[in-house]
Amino acid sequence: VSACSRGQQWLQALGLLRGMRQHALRPTAITYNTLISAGQQAREWAWSLSCLADMEFQGIQLNLITFNASISACASGRQWARGLHLLERMLLKSQRPDVVTFNSLISACSEDQQWLRALGLFDQLQRHGLEPDIVTHNSLITVCDRVQHWAHALALWSQAERSHLQSDAVTYGAAASACEKS
Repeated sequence: VSACSRGQQWLQALGLLRGMRQHALRPTAITYNTLISAGQQAREWAWSLSCLADMEFQGIQLNLITFNASISACASGRQWARGLHLLERMLLKSQRPDVVTFNSLISACSEDQQWLRALGLFDQLQRHGLEPDIVTHNSLITVCDRVQHWAHALALWSQAERSHLQSDAVTYGAAASACEKS
């Protein structure tokens, strides 16, 4: 299943799941997490979420990896609202989100120019006691630049610099684009 996931062969991965069931082999959380990731890589967010639903139906406990893979699948399909719903479910199940969780959601909001939601998620990340990384800042700077809120973009870039985060080409490109618009 993992090899199919890496090769973006999600239909073949589904066939392997069916084969496991035909041979009375019970899929594990690892199996389902791999299937969900395969759907994410293939940009088949709906399929990933159906794997998540099947996992729950089978009584397999959802974990941080499960939620992050599912939220990433939503992000790749520009389904930020579904991703936010998964975060709510995650918190209801007493699963603690991590920076990856929030980065995926912020990225999904960024793709759809939901800059206020992205900034709200940034605040929520910090309320959970998590430290934003350069990926977090890059997504936020990018979304603020896209909606022409260059002052926010530059403030976020400055914050990343003060936090001693290692800026990369994405950081500088988004900050430069914001400067152009100022």
